[in-house]
Amino acid sequence: MAPKFSSPLTLTNGLIQKGYRLPERYNPDWIPSWFGKKYTDKNLHDTEPDGVFLRLPKLLNAVRVSDGKKVVLKKVSPKVDVPNLEFLNSPKLVADSRNNTVPLLHVIYLPDHESTALIAMPLLLHFNDFAAPFRFGLSSSHQNYIAHRDACYYNLMMDPSKIVPGGFNYQYPLWQEDLQRKAKYLDRKSASPVEYYFIDFETARILPPETYGHDPQLLRIIGQDKTVPEWSKSVQAYNPFRLDIYQLGSVMRRVVEEYDGLDLFLPFCTSMMKENQYERLTAAEGCSKFHSMVSAMTAQDMDSRVWPKTLSAKRWHLIASKSKGLLKCLWVPVYEFFQDDDDWP
Repeated sequence: MAPKFSSPLTLTNGLIQKGYRLPERYNPDWIPSWFGKKYTDKNLHDTEPDGVFLRLPKLLNAVRVSDGKKVVLKKVSPKVDVPNLEFLNSPKLVADSRNNTVPLLHVIYLPDHESTALIAMPLLLHFNDFAAPFRFGLSSSHQNYIAHRDACYYNLMMDPSKIVPGGFNYQYPLWQEDLQRKAKYLDRKSASPVEYYFIDFETARILPPETYGHDPQLLRIIGQDKTVPEWSKSVQAYNPFRLDIYQLGSVMRRVVEEYDGLDLFLPFCTSMMKENQYERLTAAEGCSKFHSMVSAMTAQDMDSRVWPKTLSAKRWHLIASKSKGLLKCLWVPVYEFFQDDDDWP
């Protein structure tokens, strides 16, 4: 994890003093667990927790010593990310139930690294709920004059504590922490209520109207989604609040296109993604319209499962084997009949 420190001991001891314990492989006295064992290069990192490499160099998992809470440490700019997150985590905004900013647990300023700080956040998972984008409190953020500017797919997360009560491996979420068994995921409905959060506020701006007016105009920095019309107009100013709406609509459209049974929401997504930014719904209008659509649905509609439009036979078998009734009676025997023994997982 950058920045570089004089020794691993400096980082490890510094974080311990702040109340956070890093994984074993970052201990200066660490001895790899695979020493003395026979492994191939292929399976080493799949079977030993301390053999797993970090995928994102700015992120590092840790444990809060005081209560054993699993957290993520992220390298950020103390001049950009920290002020944004501190404002969004202020008592006034936290008291708003619509505020879904990731909780800021701790800011750790690094000696001799004025341009870098570490923030501690809860360990989260990527969201798994179609309605989640409208549980992310965008209307609350906009009401408080905060534009995210990257309200995109990979910045929408959920609290996994109820969904995966037994925990999971930070790098391989489908597996338990020891990488020996699959993690047990519960149905989201049975684990409700689930908390949803926005993360990554390095692009966010606080734009009070007394300073920026009621139609703020910014240039550049418009997030992950390259389909945003504003991307093609690099020298043209844009309204960042309207940008957020497009990005969130794009997230919803992606889910609609991947799953059966959600096509009725496609016009709604389209209304959030108008090429002309001023023709898009506002966050408040979007929330109101979405809740009206959901309120009109029956209890049976709400309880219906949705399936990916493209689902492999192996995946269907897994789903059916965990189901009851006709699906299990019909699909599992048919699947197993047509499988060669050598292909069976």
